Amino acid sequence: MTCRNLLFSAVLLVCSLGGVSQAQPFSVTTPGGLIDSSGEFVPVVLPVGLDDIVGLEVEINGLTYTRPTDLDFYLVSPFGVPAELMTDRGGAIAIAGIDLTFADGAVGVPSQDGPIVSGLYRPEGLDLGTDGGLSPLGLTGSGGDPWILLILVDAVGGTGSFDSFTIRGVGVPAAVPAIGAWGLVLLTLVGLVAGTILFRRSFALPS
Repeated sequence: MTCRNLLFSAVLLVCSLGGVSQAQPFSVTTPGGLIDSSGEFVPVVLPVGLDDIVGLEVEINGLTYTRPTDLDFYLVSPFGVPAELMTDRGGAIAIAGIDLTFADGAVGVPSQDGPIVSGLYRPEGLDLGTDGGLSPLGLTGSGGDPWILLILVDAVGGTGSFDSFTIRGVGVPAAVPAIGAWGLVLLTLVGLVAGTILFRRSFALPS
């Protein structure tokens, strides 16, 4: 092995002991379905290897229901922590094919008495102070474990559906340990060996 190859291999080895995590934007959509008196339990699995998630948003597309005030929406993390998105909103005014996006940075919640219209809204739990919104849910790591869109129905008799459910955000991969003292020692030793080889070759010293 040449001196150059020796140094290159050492650098690769040390770099493998520590690295810089890079942000990974993601958007995962799962199909919706009918909403009946038993409610809905919709799981979605996010990309693996995410340690923290920032900028978390939830989107419910094509929501239709005859009496929206009977609906309660929650996002539940893989660790069972819920965030209240919207509960008992919209009165008895039917909705058809609306798109709702929930994000912590939004302003305002869906109308209490209705009608509910498509738009970007603040999660109701965060707005009322009953929970911390979506942001705390993303600080627990989630790769490979299902998140849940939980839809509860307060009363029988209503009918409806939704087209799809989307979670999006920016994931930070699990942190890679820093190279630490042993990595620096390894790199130093390899450098000394390579330097000795160069010195011997330059002055043609006997080995």
